[in-house]
Parts: sequence; structure tokens; C-alpha cells
Amino acid sequence: MLEYTNNFSKAGYDMPTIARMTPEDLTAIGVTKPGHRKRISAMISQLNEPDGIPNYKPPDVVMWLKLLDLYQYYNTFLSNSYGTMDAVSKITWEDLQEMGINQLGETVVLFSTIRFFIVANFR
Repeated sequence: MLEYTNNFSKAGYDMPTIARMTPEDLTAIGVTKPGHRKRISAMISQLNEPDGIPNYKPPDVVMWLKLLDLYQYYNTFLSNSYGTMDAVSKITWEDLQEMGINQLGETVVLFSTIRFFIVANFR
């Protein structure tokens, strides 16, 4: 399965985000053989990796992005009028794509935390 190592890194996945991957995510990064997806999914299910999603709403966008190790997107968020956590809580998957955040792993992390804020009623 080592042939897929670059697929994970090119798509922006790290261990916490790999732990959240679905078979559909594996297909999206180029794991097209069903048997390989099944084996990789089984390995992923054995991971005991924290997901890296904070269990609280950070006070500001800077702190949030730093917690996710995605601070490189801070100016992107600001230039797209997402300078507050209230604004961030309204972002859609499509918004992230339009902002140029196209690495699947990073998009998954960002969107997962946004959904968590909403579900946990942290708006």
C-alpha cells in the first residue's frame, strides 16, 4: 500500500484527518482499486488517533487556524470576509472551494470543525 503515500500527502491529509477518511475519500485521492480501498479502510479503522478538532469554539479565527495547524489560510479567510468565528460558522464546503482551499484533507478538517461548532451549538 506504500504506492498511495504521495496521494495522502498531496491531498493534504495528516494522521488525524486520515483517521476520519471514508471509502469515498480514498477514491477521491486516487485509491481506485476496491480491494485496496477495503484494506486501507480496515487499517484506518484500527487507528487510535485523536481527530484534532477542538472541543470548544476558539475565540477567534487566528486561534482556530493555529489549533488546526492551518494558519497559512488566515489571510485567505480575511480577504473573503471570514474574520470572525460567527462568519466562519456560516461557511459551506463550496465556500472553501471558492476560497481556493482545494486540498481535500484540509477542506475536511476545516469543514468538520465548522460542522462541530454548529452541532455543539457554538455559533
